[in-house]
Amino acid sequence: MSTPNPSPVFANLEQQHKLAKDLLRAARDGDPAALARIRAARGDAGTTTRPLTLADAQLALAREGGFGSGYLWKYAQTVGSAKGGAVTHPGGAREKHCYADI
Repeated sequence: MSTPNPSPVFANLEQQHKLAKDLLRAARDGDPAALARIRAARGDAGTTTRPLTLADAQLALAREGGFGSGYLWKYAQTVGSAKGGAVTHPGGAREKHCYADI
Protein backbone atom coordinates (compact mmCIF):
# COMPACT_ATOMS: atom_id res chain seq x y z
CA MET A 1 0.00 0.00 0.00
CA SER A 2 1.40 3.41 -0.88
CA THR A 3 1.45 6.19 1.68
CA PRO A 4 -0.95 8.99 0.73
CA ASN A 5 0.74 12.37 0.41
CA PRO A 6 -0.96 15.73 0.75
CA SER A 7 -1.81 17.44 -2.49
CA PRO A 8 0.33 20.47 -3.37
CA VAL A 9 -2.95 22.21 -4.17
CA PHE A 10 -4.75 23.90 -1.30
CA ALA A 11 -7.33 21.16 -0.78
CA ASN A 12 -10.62 21.67 0.99
CA LEU A 13 -11.49 20.27 4.41
CA GLU A 14 -13.27 17.21 3.03
CA GLN A 15 -10.27 16.26 0.88
CA GLN A 16 -7.88 16.79 3.78
CA HIS A 17 -10.11 14.70 6.05
CA LYS A 18 -9.98 11.86 3.51
CA LEU A 19 -6.20 12.20 3.19
CA ALA A 20 -5.87 12.02 6.98
CA LYS A 21 -8.08 8.92 7.10
CA ASP A 22 -5.98 7.29 4.37
CA LEU A 23 -2.77 8.15 6.21
CA LEU A 24 -4.16 6.74 9.46
CA ARG A 25 -5.33 3.56 7.73
CA ALA A 26 -1.91 3.08 6.13
CA ALA A 27 -0.15 3.57 9.47
CA ARG A 28 -2.49 1.12 11.21
CA ASP A 29 -1.89 -1.40 8.41
CA GLY A 30 1.83 -1.28 9.19
CA ASP A 31 3.16 1.09 6.53
CA PRO A 32 6.44 2.35 8.06
CA ALA A 33 6.46 5.53 5.95
CA ALA A 34 2.96 6.49 7.11
CA LEU A 35 3.82 5.81 10.74
CA ALA A 36 7.03 7.86 10.40
CA ARG A 37 5.06 10.80 8.98
CA ILE A 38 2.67 10.74 11.92
CA ARG A 39 5.45 10.30 14.47
CA ALA A 40 7.30 13.26 12.97
CA ALA A 41 4.38 15.40 14.15
CA ARG A 42 3.63 13.51 17.36
CA GLY A 43 6.40 11.29 18.65
CA ASP A 44 4.31 9.22 21.06
CA ALA A 45 1.62 8.31 18.51
CA GLY A 46 1.16 4.63 17.87
CA THR A 47 2.69 3.40 21.10
CA THR A 48 1.13 0.92 23.49
CA THR A 49 0.11 3.75 25.83
CA ARG A 50 -1.17 6.03 23.06
CA PRO A 51 -2.86 4.41 20.04
CA LEU A 52 -3.02 6.17 16.68
CA THR A 53 -5.92 8.57 16.22
CA LEU A 54 -7.34 10.58 13.35
CA ALA A 55 -6.17 13.74 15.12
CA ASP A 56 -2.59 12.47 14.90
CA ALA A 57 -2.88 12.04 11.13
CA GLN A 58 -4.51 15.46 10.77
CA LEU A 59 -1.71 17.06 12.79
CA ALA A 60 0.86 15.35 10.56
CA LEU A 61 -0.80 16.80 7.45
CA ALA A 62 -1.00 20.23 9.08
CA ARG A 63 2.70 20.20 9.97
CA GLU A 64 3.63 18.97 6.49
CA GLY A 65 1.62 21.88 5.11
CA GLY A 66 3.64 24.37 7.16
CA PHE A 67 1.15 24.95 9.96
CA GLY A 68 2.18 24.79 13.61
CA SER A 69 -1.08 23.30 14.79
CA GLY A 70 -4.17 21.55 13.56
CA TYR A 71 -6.27 24.54 14.60
CA LEU A 72 -4.34 26.95 12.36
CA TRP A 73 -4.52 24.45 9.51
CA LYS A 74 -8.30 24.12 9.86
CA TYR A 75 -8.71 27.89 10.14
CA ALA A 76 -6.72 28.42 6.94
CA GLN A 77 -8.74 25.71 5.22
CA THR A 78 -11.94 27.43 6.26
CA VAL A 79 -11.17 31.04 5.33
CA GLY A 80 -8.27 30.77 2.87
CA SER A 81 -4.51 30.79 2.83
CA ALA A 82 -2.68 33.30 5.03
CA LYS A 83 0.61 32.91 3.14
CA GLY A 84 1.93 36.16 1.74
CA GLY A 85 -0.41 38.49 3.57
CA ALA A 86 -3.81 38.80 5.11
CA VAL A 87 -6.27 35.96 5.31
CA THR A 88 -8.67 36.17 2.39
CA HIS A 89 -12.14 34.82 1.95
CA PRO A 90 -15.05 35.30 -0.41
CA GLY A 91 -16.48 38.75 0.13
CA GLY A 92 -13.36 40.07 1.84
CA ALA A 93 -12.94 42.86 -0.70
CA ARG A 94 -16.24 44.41 0.47
CA GLU A 95 -15.26 44.52 4.14
CA LYS A 96 -14.32 47.84 5.69
CA HIS A 97 -12.24 46.41 8.55
CA CYS A 98 -9.47 43.85 8.65
CA TYR A 99 -9.33 41.53 11.64
CA ALA A 100 -6.43 39.25 12.47
CA ASP A 101 -7.04 36.70 15.19
CA ILE A 102 -4.16 34.33 14.53
